[in-house]
Amino acid sequence: MRVRPLRPRRPRVPRGAVGALTIGLAIGLTVAPAGADPVFPSQGQVDAAKSAAASAADSLSQIEGAYAAASRRLSDLRTEAGLAAAAEQAAQALLQERTAAVADAETAAQQAAAEKSAADRELRHTAAQIYQEQGSMSGVGAYLASRGPQDLADRSAALAIVGDLRQQALSRATAGANRQAEARKVADLARTQQTSAAAAATSASRAASASARSAAQETALIAAEQDHRIAVLAAARQTSVEVERARQDGLAAEAAAAEAARKAAEEAAIQARLKGEAEAAAQAEAAAKAQADAAAKAEREAAAKRAADAAQAAKTAASAASQAPQPITKPATPTTPATSAAPAATAPKPVATTPASGGGYSTTAYRQAHLGTNANAIYSAVRTRFGITNIGGYRAGDWGDHGAGNAVDVMTKSFAEGDAVAAFAQANARQFNIKYIIWKQRIWFPGNGPDQWRWMADRGSITENHYDHVHISVNP
Repeated sequence: MRVRPLRPRRPRVPRGAVGALTIGLAIGLTVAPAGADPVFPSQGQVDAAKSAAASAADSLSQIEGAYAAASRRLSDLRTEAGLAAAAEQAAQALLQERTAAVADAETAAQQAAAEKSAADRELRHTAAQIYQEQGSMSGVGAYLASRGPQDLADRSAALAIVGDLRQQALSRATAGANRQAEARKVADLARTQQTSAAAAATSASRAASASARSAAQETALIAAEQDHRIAVLAAARQTSVEVERARQDGLAAEAAAAEAARKAAEEAAIQARLKGEAEAAAQAEAAAKAQADAAAKAEREAAAKRAADAAQAAKTAASAASQAPQPITKPATPTTPATSAAPAATAPKPVATTPASGGGYSTTAYRQAHLGTNANAIYSAVRTRFGITNIGGYRAGDWGDHGAGNAVDVMTKSFAEGDAVAAFAQANARQFNIKYIIWKQRIWFPGNGPDQWRWMADRGSITENHYDHVHISVNP
C-alpha cells in the first residue's frame, strides 16, 4: 500500500478586507498563456499583487479608524450619561431643600396664626371692658367722686394707663395680623418654589433615564460592531482576538492622550492670547492716561502763564494810574450800604455709589431686559463686583435658559478673571438660586464641592466649549 505524504494546511483567510489580498495572490499564481515568456511571476502579476495588498492595507486602516472613532463615542456617551445623572442629583437635592423650606415656613405660619389668635382674644377682652365702662358712669365717676386735685390727678393718670394698655392690645393685634399675613406669603412662595423644583426634578429624572437608555442601546450596538472589527483585524494579522483588542485599546488610549495634550496646548495658547490682549489693552490705557496727564499739565501751565500775564498787566495799569494827575472831586454823599449778596447755593452732594448688597456688589444696581429676577440679580452682582460690562443674557429663539431669561454669559479677558467669576458664583449659589455653571468645558452643580467639576464633551470651538466666557444658569 502506497502512503501519500502529508501536505501542510493553508491558513483560512477571512472575507471582507482580506479578500482583495486573496484575489491579488490568485492573480499572481495564474499560469502564463502559451507563447509568453516563461517568467514567473510577470511584471503585470507583481503589480496586480501590490495593488491588492495596498487595497487590503487601506481596508485595515479604515477598520482601525472606525474602531478608534467608536471608542471616542463610547467615552462621550459615558460623559453625557454622567452629566444627566449629576443634573438629576442636583434637582433632587434642590427639591429636598425646597421641601424643608416649606415645612419651616408652614411652622412659622402656624406660630404666627397662634400669636394672632392670642392677640385677637386680648383685643376682644379689652373691647368688652371698654363697652362695659361706656355703659356705666365709672369713667366719669372718677372725676365726680374725687376728694381733691391730687386725687383727681391720680385717677386721671390711672385712666391714661388703662388707655395705653388698650392701645397696646390693639397694636399687638395689628402686628400679629401683619406677621400672620407675611408668614403666609412666605409659606405660599415656598410651596410654589417646591412645586417648581418638583417639576424640574421630574424632568431631570426623565432626561437622565432617557439618556441612560439611549447610552445603553448605543453602547451595545457599538460593542457588537467593535467585536466584529476586532475579529476581522485578528484574522487578517493572524493574531488572537484578545491580543488585537488589547492593541486597538492601547492605540485608542494613545489617541485620547494625544487629544488631551492637544486641548491642553490649545488652552495654553488661548491663555497666552488673552494675556497678550489684556497686556496690550493695559499698555494702551496707560499710554492714553499719560497723554491725558501731559495735556492736563500743559493746560495748567498755560493757565498759570495767562494768570501771571494778567496780573502783570494789572500791576502796570495800576502803576500808570497812580502817576497820572488826579481831578478834584466833591466827597461822595454817604449812601446806605448795599445789601450783601446772598450766599451761593450749596452744591448737591454726590449720590453714594456704595453697592446695595454686602460683599462689594449690588444685586439691584443694573438690570437687563427680559431677564428674570434671579438672572438680573447675578447680572448686577457680577457687573458691580468685577466691573465686567460684556455680559450676555436673554436670547430670543433659544430653547434653553437664555430663551427663558434665566441665564447669563459673562465674557472674560483671562482665565484668572473667569476663575474668579466662577468661584464667586459658586460661593453665592444659594443666594442667586443657581442651577449650574459652565466654564472651560466643565460643568458644576450646586451641592458639589468647589473643585467637583465634571468634564463635558468637546463641542468643537473655544466659545462652544466656554473657554472665553462663564455661563451661569439660575432657577426661575
